[in-house]
Order: sequence, then structure tokens, then C-alpha cells
Amino acid sequence: MKEKNLEKENYFKNLIKELKTNNMLTLGERKELFKTYVKEACQKFKISIPYINFYTIEHFPDGEDGHFHPDECKICVDEDKLKYLKEEKIKELAYHEVAHAFRGDHDKDFWNIMKNGMDSD
Repeated sequence: MKEKNLEKENYFKNLIKELKTNNMLTLGERKELFKTYVKEACQKFKISIPYINFYTIEHFPDGEDGHFHPDECKICVDEDKLKYLKEEKIKELAYHEVAHAFRGDHDKDFWNIMKNGMDSD
């Protein structure tokens, strides 16, 4: 019984630690971090940096985290979701949206472009 209680206690301690670490960045800092990763991705792919808009959930009826408008060279991001993403997921979202400059869908080529960009550090 003591082991289960200790295990449960450790689980919650780790969970709280993770939540505190994840929530240390303000929404403004997360937006700047996203912009930094978009710029980094664009430099790696040698393309122009798109305009970035942050919207609330109403702009994303299908529950997506963001989307790319190739005709406007614009990325839209759900700021309500952004405020809960860890830094690695913010980077992943930035590279994901930039990869849409090359592929509109989520086929194998799209995922290879995204992965190659993220792995080229």
C-alpha cells in the first residue's frame, strides 16, 4: 500500500512540475517563440517569411492548431491552443505550417519536408 501511495505521490509531483515548467512562458513569449521558429524554418527552406496572425478558437472551426494560406503567404495560429503547447510542440507547429508552403496536404512528401527541416540543425 505504501508503494502505491508513494508512486501516486511521485506521479502528481512530476505532473505539477511539468505543468509549472510548461506554463512559465507567457502567451506573448510563446507567440515570439513561434515567430522565431517560423523564421528559422524559412531560412532553412530558403523561402520568404510569411505573415503570422494569431486568432482565438472561433477562427478554427475544425479544431486545428493553425493553417497556412499560400495565396496570401500567411500562417494563422490558434492562440488558445498555443498557450498550452510545450516548446518542442511550438517548434513542430511552426515547421508544420511552413512545410505547407511546399505541400498543401499531409502526404508522405509533406511529412518528409517537415522532418528534414527540423532535423537539419
